Amino acid sequence: LKRVEELQHQLQVISGQNRELDDAKKQAATEIRHLQIEVKQKDTIMAQWVKENSPQAVQASGWFGFGGGGVSNKTKADAQTKMQKILEDTTLLNLQLQSDVETLGQEIDRLSAENKKLKA
Repeated sequence: LKRVEELQHQLQVISGQNRELDDAKKQAATEIRHLQIEVKQKDTIMAQWVKENSPQAVQASGWFGFGGGGVSNKTKADAQTKMQKILEDTTLLNLQLQSDVETLGQEIDRLSAENKKLKA
């Protein structure tokens, strides 16, 4: 009888751990979906920016639509420098985000394997 009670207690503990792992797995999957959406949005913004600021587009409209004649070369260079910095920062953030998504995926895999072990 005592052995049965011990086994029932162990079953309750394992069931609780199993629920916690399932919850963590769901939260990680949700976070991955949100991060993937964020990466896609940033990629779209960056692609649009590159398209709008291609040499042909800039030459046609002047820098950022100011027209070619009224903006000094220094102003254009300053704007170019700022936009380059923004692009670099965004790219670095996207790389970090990609790394975070991969880490979350690995954590989901680990939790899934642990979950399977607990169920076995």
